[in-house]
Amino acid sequence: MAEMVAVLLKAQGAIPQAGLIEAQLRELAARAAAGGMAVGRIAAYGWRSGTHAGPEVYAYLWLAAPQSVPADFLPGFNGSLAGLPAQAGALERVDDRAGASSGADAPVHYVVETDLAPGSESVVNDWYDKEHLAGLAAVPGTVRAQRLVNLTAGPRSYACYDLASLDTHDSPPWLAVRRTEWASRVRPNFRNTKRTMFDRLFDVAL
Repeated sequence: MAEMVAVLLKAQGAIPQAGLIEAQLRELAARAAAGGMAVGRIAAYGWRSGTHAGPEVYAYLWLAAPQSVPADFLPGFNGSLAGLPAQAGALERVDDRAGASSGADAPVHYVVETDLAPGSESVVNDWYDKEHLAGLAAVPGTVRAQRLVNLTAGPRSYACYDLASLDTHDSPPWLAVRRTEWASRVRPNFRNTKRTMFDRLFDVAL
């Protein structure tokens, strides 16, 4: 059975003050806790650049422990985030790697979302498991690398990387991982791909 590790809120529009977003996430966390879904951490990131036009905000309510997705949980989170129209999704974790710079500050958050061509899931999973996620985690400046699945909204494949600086993403070691022969064979299976670079607005434990 799928287990959710976070609620993801995607909101499009001019980025509100961080304090407004944090206040609403705290309210949502309290509402979730009242329903038996404890939130351990909240975080939000504002759009810097990407393959789709910004601006937008991605906000996370990271659960204290994984749990099954309640069938009726989404309506309580959809609607708005600090005045912006927002869509909620449930994230399941597939992989989690400490980066070469684990423990360092990570003000940059890079997200790659994609659907996959029919029949290619095992091929893509094998590449992520054996080469890609580990390779990017090993790049100096990578603090953490995660792969998740969006259980309730597309694109379904969701990889995110916490980086010490924007320079990490453009560094020769990062580009070398992206340009391997295996990556060249796998990437044509991506569909509806969205790549977004975010700046951290806040990340706090509850």
